[in-house]
Amino acid sequence: MTSPAADSLIKNKYFPALTGLRALAAYLVFFHHAFPANTSSVYWNQMVFAGQSGVTIFFVLSGFLISYKYNPVSGRIDYKNYLLKRFARIYPLYMLLTVLILVWQNDANSRHWFLNLTLLKGFFDAYKFTGIGPGWSLTVEACFYLLAPLLFSLFRLNGLVTLLILILSGGTLVVLAKAYYATIFFNSLSFMLGYTFFGRCFEFYCGYLVAQYYRQASVLSQNKLFTIMGLLLTLAGIGLVGFTSNIVWFTEESYAVKWSTAINNFCLPVAIGILLYGLITENTLFARILATKPAQVLGKSSYAFFLIHSGLIYEFFYFHLSTSRFLIFLALNGLAIILYYTLEKPLYTQITRSKTYSEPDL
Repeated sequence: MTSPAADSLIKNKYFPALTGLRALAAYLVFFHHAFPANTSSVYWNQMVFAGQSGVTIFFVLSGFLISYKYNPVSGRIDYKNYLLKRFARIYPLYMLLTVLILVWQNDANSRHWFLNLTLLKGFFDAYKFTGIGPGWSLTVEACFYLLAPLLFSLFRLNGLVTLLILILSGGTLVVLAKAYYATIFFNSLSFMLGYTFFGRCFEFYCGYLVAQYYRQASVLSQNKLFTIMGLLLTLAGIGLVGFTSNIVWFTEESYAVKWSTAINNFCLPVAIGILLYGLITENTLFARILATKPAQVLGKSSYAFFLIHSGLIYEFFYFHLSTSRFLIFLALNGLAIILYYTLEKPLYTQITRSKTYSEPDL
């Protein structure tokens, strides 16, 4: 039997298990991008497509961490300081790598440069994969960062109505874009739902709800219920995303598109939210593994890994190091760790003039 002191749930701003989980999310996305989905094995294809669920994990994580750290129980948020920290967190490394890649590609397209450096590319279907391919998700993150203080207030009033307004606003932009013959800006409902904050807002909301419930928790639970249930539901959700996405890819059946979007955007986030709550309130083997020192290093460097895991840097390793995806995976992790300790962390500290590096939210 543990003592009350050992069982008490210490409320802090760093969650080791979630840092380790971030690495797993990044590796899911790597698996999705690094392996081909045109083989004869349906089950293999489903696993490859399931990897895209790593982005959903990132969004729910961001929703939780930003909501817990910056949603004041009383008083107002220091919006200027908040935005500075968000800028310092995601932009410096992204900018340096984006410039490197665009220069390396001899890309003279001014529109590519502008949309990538301003993080606006995620609003344009034709440009979302230019520069750093996975960088489209940073447009989604940036929207949440900018709107978070307002969203916190609206969520407290009526979360579901707020979500409905956001989704309808995205749909309105699609209608307006079509009315004015905009072929690349919010050019379809599927693009809006899959690649913009308007379509992905529920994922952040699930993270927000986890933060609210966590504030009310007082005792570290020993029953493991939320972790086990959350893990099983998350694995099932990821599997269903892979199953439906495989149908979409090879048949383009409209019903599969709808089901894939519904599962990825609205069902899977609930499961991930349950898992997050379990990881931060329950004493489980899974949480302890994610909190180990190696997992912490990999989790802290996962943002750098996410930025370099596909595209030009991956191709450089593939053609000049090895065609083995496992060796490339190891090399990318090594480079990501170097980038974290030599660029990402020092730049954040310098920009915010902080003595300690705030753990990443993405």
